Amino acid sequence: MLALLRTELLNQKALMSDIEALGIALRSNIISPEQCLDHMHQLNLVGPILMDAILQKQIRKKVQRNE
Repeated sequence: MLALLRTELLNQKALMSDIEALGIALRSNIISPEQCLDHMHQLNLVGPILMDAILQKQIRKKVQRNE
């Protein structure tokens, strides 16, 4: 049981490191918001329905800017 808890702790720390790296890359303009969402989806942090809704909202904003 203790080994399982340690493993889960390490998994959570690795996940936090991934999230921090995404934040740094996003703030540094190394990746786009869409790429960040894609990575978060791959990490199972953003579900498919939420991801679709966010991407649709961003597409609408881009269309409005081009009008």
